[in-house]
Amino acid sequence: MIKDTFSFSKGIDDSLIEKLSEKLNTILKDYELNDFMLGCSFLKEVPGEEKSAEEQEEEKKELRKNFQFPLAQKVKDFLGITIDYENPDAIINIDFNTRIIAIWLKSVYILGRYKKFSRKISQTLFYCPKCKGRGCENCSFKGVLPFESVQELIAKEALPLFGAKSNSFHGSGREDLNVKMLGNGRQFVLELKDPQKRTLDLKELENRINEVNKEKIAVVDLELCKKEKVAQIKEEKHEKTYSFIAESEEEITKEALDKLTSNINKELVIFQRTPKRVSKSRADLVRRKKGTLLRIDKLSENSLGVDFKAEHGLYIKEFVSNDSERTKPSFSSLAGIPLTCKDLDVIEIF
Repeated sequence: MIKDTFSFSKGIDDSLIEKLSEKLNTILKDYELNDFMLGCSFLKEVPGEEKSAEEQEEEKKELRKNFQFPLAQKVKDFLGITIDYENPDAIINIDFNTRIIAIWLKSVYILGRYKKFSRKISQTLFYCPKCKGRGCENCSFKGVLPFESVQELIAKEALPLFGAKSNSFHGSGREDLNVKMLGNGRQFVLELKDPQKRTLDLKELENRINEVNKEKIAVVDLELCKKEKVAQIKEEKHEKTYSFIAESEEEITKEALDKLTSNINKELVIFQRTPKRVSKSRADLVRRKKGTLLRIDKLSENSLGVDFKAEHGLYIKEFVSNDSERTKPSFSSLAGIPLTCKDLDVIEIF
């Protein structure tokens, strides 16, 4: 939001229309806008003056007719844009009680997919788990831990190009910090707030992000979208294929491997209670999910390489370990030996 102040002493008249329109032109001339909406908060009833509700409403109608509408037309002519009362790029409010001009700018929304190649990059800002972002000794009073994020790496290039002040990142689900996002990538929307520019060559932005962040992240298929896309991608549920290494403290016997391979390409119905690691932020429920083992290769005496297709919402690390029997069946229970999940990657989102 943009804020500025104004003053007036000669009343609400034509001279004030000229003064305010010139001020708004100065504020907004460097912003790329297609349309705007302008409203006024006129003076409240002066103490001691007794006016009926009908009289007050009639007075406001006169002010809207003789001041607000002419001012909007003057701003329209100055900026060379149209007036839109449904979904404007800018909403302007002139408040005569506080003498403040407030301007709300519509965000720019960029849809795309990201790939993440590092196990040390989170999706969004990694807030300190101890203080929840407030600041403490654990995070050097910064509120966030010193991990890079997909959000920051993309926004660092997008913000200056669009002249935006801040951003929000909306992902279609998320992966853990130490999980790579490969394959066709994960869909996201980057929201750029208070932007000066609205139309840029997004291929140029895509190339710039990918060039600067080699071996960290990559983005593809960038395009402008509407705000409604944010809710859409958050509500969509997708199956995913994962690749992981399952490790045992002991040698994985032929018997254990045979038990696992006998389940390849068979649909598993899995009942998973909310994992311990997220129990503080998730409802304690038992969820019914489906998954299919696609590939199992023995990598060493105590490790297996596995591809696994799973329904949205299945916690893979806990599917492997069984999470103190909170997941049934689990990869460990199918093998008949304790196993843990290492090097988990998302390799395809359907």
